[in-house]
Amino acid sequence: MEGQCDATWVFLNWEGVAAKNSSVPLNYFKMADYGIPYSYSPVIATNATLMKNHLETYRDFINATKKGYLYAQKNPLESLEILQPHIPEYDKHIDLKEALEMTIPFFGTASDWGRIKSQNISTFLTWLNEKNLEEKPISMEEVATESCFTED
Repeated sequence: MEGQCDATWVFLNWEGVAAKNSSVPLNYFKMADYGIPYSYSPVIATNATLMKNHLETYRDFINATKKGYLYAQKNPLESLEILQPHIPEYDKHIDLKEALEMTIPFFGTASDWGRIKSQNISTFLTWLNEKNLEEKPISMEEVATESCFTED
């Protein structure tokens, strides 16, 4: 794939670390450098029907995920030992310690884990709508449930 793309969106805490570990130079820039407001990159998503039909399973999954993130935050070295055997062979060259160190500050706390700032989403949706980048305007209600938001 080398030389076939002008740009790609990477997660610095994984692909960025992988590129560094493989001596692949990156010309990194932030979306804000081009007037694009910050928004979130969802890493856990579902649809309403599946969630409604399997609510308890989803609730258990989210609670277990939260517990894992908070455990990793408080016990990074033990977490590395737990995670390392589960890294796919093609990613074994990535410095898991460096990736985790870059990520831990974003894990949140027991009270705000998994919450997003509604103002960030509102600003991003306003930008999308003003730039006519969607066929129809997207509302906050279409993006997430109210319980996902924090005002902090």
